[in-house]
Amino acid sequence: MRDLLENADPSRSHGSDIKVRQVLEQGAARIGRLSAQPQLQASLMSVIGNVYQSLNELEQARPLLQGALEIESRLHGDKSQAVAAAKIQLEELFFDLGEIDTAEKLVEEALAVQLQTVGEYHEETALSLANLGTVYYMQGDLATAEKQLRQALRIWRTLDREDRETAICLHNLGVVLHDQGKLSEAEATYAAAYDLKRRLLGEVHPDVAVLLLNLGFLDVDRKDYRRAAEHFGKAVAMREQLFGGPDAEGLRIAAEQAKALWHNGEPKPARALFAATLSQVRALELSREQLASLLQSFAEFRLDQGQPARAEELLVEALALRRAASPPNPCHIATAEGLLGKALLAGGHFARAEPLLLASLQTLPDCKPTPANIAQANHRLAELYRRWDQPEKATLYRAGY
Repeated sequence: MRDLLENADPSRSHGSDIKVRQVLEQGAARIGRLSAQPQLQASLMSVIGNVYQSLNELEQARPLLQGALEIESRLHGDKSQAVAAAKIQLEELFFDLGEIDTAEKLVEEALAVQLQTVGEYHEETALSLANLGTVYYMQGDLATAEKQLRQALRIWRTLDREDRETAICLHNLGVVLHDQGKLSEAEATYAAAYDLKRRLLGEVHPDVAVLLLNLGFLDVDRKDYRRAAEHFGKAVAMREQLFGGPDAEGLRIAAEQAKALWHNGEPKPARALFAATLSQVRALELSREQLASLLQSFAEFRLDQGQPARAEELLVEALALRRAASPPNPCHIATAEGLLGKALLAGGHFARAEPLLLASLQTLPDCKPTPANIAQANHRLAELYRRWDQPEKATLYRAGY
């Protein structure tokens, strides 16, 4: 089962472990020699495909997991539990690939089989419901996502399960509730996930740090900036303990901590933390995407400080990095364009802000945005045209939020 906000974890090799790669290649070479043993062949394809997926080598995983499904279907028929399990594995891959509609079709097919074969109150049925909930979340259907995740949790609790899948489902439900603005319910759900993950994984673990981060964001939404800074600070300290020093995700959280301190009326420690974090970023070897993400976080801090020109400098660099990515991600570019447009708007550069804000809004519908994302993009354009003395255009975009 996948975690909607799974943390970046340097302990996961992401393809850097050469020995693991060699073993995978050797195993893959054996697959073709197992045609006389199709069940063993399917099992090996599934195992190797899952390992490639865990290493973020998604295209290497695709033919293996598709091949495993084809063999299981040939051996057991489309209505078998074996085929349902293979479809769930393949669905999780397509989810990671961003092919959400394909993932939805696969998980719905698997769920229909599981309800017929093992019934509702079974761990595999619960897993399919939980995965379907995350699919609906990515499609922006938060109410249905909540329903599916709650149903999965009810099954796991009936089965007296308190394991990794239950903890992830709790976490994902917290995210869905949070995004719907149900802050009290979200806090209680995050807290339950936090307690369960600490019991399962230990007090210091990347997944525990993610929950601290989410609790911090929830505090920000409640304008409890003191508590937010505490949660962000604990998450940063935990990551430094885990990874022996600063990492890209930890620095991003530190930027959020600086923003919380600033909003809590503590400008001196906020500026000191921001300066230290920015210097650490420049010292690390980061990918274009990692650096762009961090620069955007720092730029938002500059905007909070009322420094749009300094935010603009960071965002121009971030947008250039997003556009230089291979391949470029249109949704990441749209986010960077929106932020740069916001900074230019704050600085009174209306003519330069307009094309960026329009381009961002135009791309967003292809990025499975939440209603809040669309409202934010429309709000920026409405504010632009209001300040630019173009009331008719302002009214047009005001209708979008």
